[in-house]
Order: sequence, then structure tokens, then C-alpha cells
Amino acid sequence: MKLKLMILAVILMSAECFASDACPEFVSLTILNREVTGFNCESARTPVVSTQMQGDTFVVDIQIEFRGRGTLDFTIPKEAEKIRLFDCDLDLPPPDWTAYFRSILLFNEQSPWYRFNKSETQRAMTLIAFSPDAKSFAGQTYYRGNSGSEIWKNVFNFSCLIAPDGQIFNSPTGRLRDGSSAKPFSISYEFKNLNGELFGCFHARGKYYKYLCRKNESLCLPVKLPLPKPELLTLFKLNRVAMEKYIADSRTENFSVRKNLTEFKNFAQKLNLLKHGMTQDEVAAVLGKPDAIVMSGTKGPDTAEYTYSMYFFLRMLPDSINEKDLYLGLYFERDASGNYNLAKVF
Repeated sequence: MKLKLMILAVILMSAECFASDACPEFVSLTILNREVTGFNCESARTPVVSTQMQGDTFVVDIQIEFRGRGTLDFTIPKEAEKIRLFDCDLDLPPPDWTAYFRSILLFNEQSPWYRFNKSETQRAMTLIAFSPDAKSFAGQTYYRGNSGSEIWKNVFNFSCLIAPDGQIFNSPTGRLRDGSSAKPFSISYEFKNLNGELFGCFHARGKYYKYLCRKNESLCLPVKLPLPKPELLTLFKLNRVAMEKYIADSRTENFSVRKNLTEFKNFAQKLNLLKHGMTQDEVAAVLGKPDAIVMSGTKGPDTAEYTYSMYFFLRMLPDSINEKDLYLGLYFERDASGNYNLAKVF
């Protein structure tokens, strides 16, 4: 009888006794026109959302409880500029952009209390927003780690263009490390288009444990990208106007190598003759001898995994690379036969 009463008491306990913070990896959110819809993948429990404004930030707290049906649908106030999800302040996109919240678990080590070791959890939480024509996207990724009550965070801002051939490039509006005034577009290494599906490249370095985690994860977005059919000159065409302007604006700089606009345009015309898979000798027959050749590794040219040729239009010093230099790079990959074939132009 006592056992039956105990079981009954457990069943009748209020739902709040079972409440806990939602796991970010189980939560998927979509934001459009300030309306938020979403779902929690943890089927055993349902979400309970509470919200409030703090300055210009819309704070969202998501709990999960054993209490029947729940919803992740709510409205963001017009005055909000940021949304706080799982202790991360994320910039809200323009109302007509469609944004998606996703979280990726990168590392989780929960040490038992009796071992006296620190626990450590790291995850990447991203809010990625697509333009109405789905040709570009932008947002932020928060790398958030915690060990007990200790929390550390690092934010990464991105802005990318999806080219018609399916390639993804960092765009000049993003605060990224690869862009420059001469070549504002650069190849994205943080996002990949695999068979028309967007993948994110996430990473984490251990704080209390020795590890370097790298994950390529599908973001499982309902956005279909163009099937990737990379063209050699896509990046060059994106940067060409900026490169020509850079040459025109750099007339007063003291470069040891200087090509004028006419020489640049003649070189650009020759680029149209290049094809995927051409050897270094075949490329040199079209463009001329490169100004520099760089190889991977240090065991000689026969062991390098890749090599690339560099053609300079503006160069400060003859034997080194300066941040003011303007050049075009041709990337060659080594095949199974040991030949180096043209794969990219950057």
C-alpha cells in the first residue's frame, strides 16, 4: 500500500518539479517577419517559453517540462535588435530575411564528482539568415563552453554569397579575416555546399582537456542551394572590379613590380583559355611563367600534396609577400599519378 501511495504521489507531482533548461541541440527555430516558429526534438518533454525585453535585447528562456503539448511559437517586438538564446546575444536579421537557429555539440565530458576532475562542454550555436532571393546569407556563430558555473564564449560573424555555380564566398560586408580592399570576396572555409545542402565547418579547442575538435555538420535547413558545379573564374569575376580599382588607386605607391590596367585586362583575357585539370606547363604556355611557385611540405616537389602559381600585378618587395601586393593565384592538386592539375583560381 505504501508503495502504491508513493507512485501515486510521483504521478500527481506538479510539472514544475520536472522542469529543466532545454538542450540547444534539440531546439530548431525559424524567424521571419519577427514571427518565431519551431519545435523541440526531445519528444518525451515539451517546451515552455518565457520572454522579456532587456534594453534592445529580446530575452528568450526555454524550459522543458512533462506537461503535455507545448509550443515554440512567439513574436519578437519591433524594437528588439538582438535576441538572447541560451545565453548568447544574436543580431536579428531584417524582417524579410528568413533566419534559422541551430546548435551543434562539439565536446562533452561530464566527470563524476568523486573523480574531482572538471567537466567540459563546448557547442556552436548559429543564427543564419537568408536573403529573400536566397542568394546570400549572414549571421553569427557563438562558440560557447562551460565547466560547472564557468562559461566562456567567442563569437564569429559571417556574410556569404552563393554563386550561381554553387560555390560559397565570403562577401565584403562580413567581418572576416580573408577579405581585403583589393580582393574583397574570398573562398569560404566555414560553409560548404555539398550536393545542394549547406554544411557548417565548426571547431573547438579544449580548455581543460587536450583536444582539437573539427566537425562538418549539415545544418538541416529547408533551403536548397544550386548543385555545385564550380567554374574556374567565378572568384576572379567577383573581384575583378575591385582589383582594377586597386590598380588605378595605387599609382603613388612605391611597388617594385607594377602592371597597368591594360596589362591586367590583357592577362584577364587569357584566363578564359584555362580549363580544369590543366598541368602547370599547359597553364604557363597560356599565361607565361609565374612570378612565384609555392609548394606544400618540405620534402621536395615530388611529395607535395598541392602547389600554386602566383602572378603579381603589384608587388612591394621582389622576394616576399606584402599585404599591399595584388596577385592572382592558381591552385594545383596532385593526382594519383603524381601530376599537378589546375583546380582553383583565387
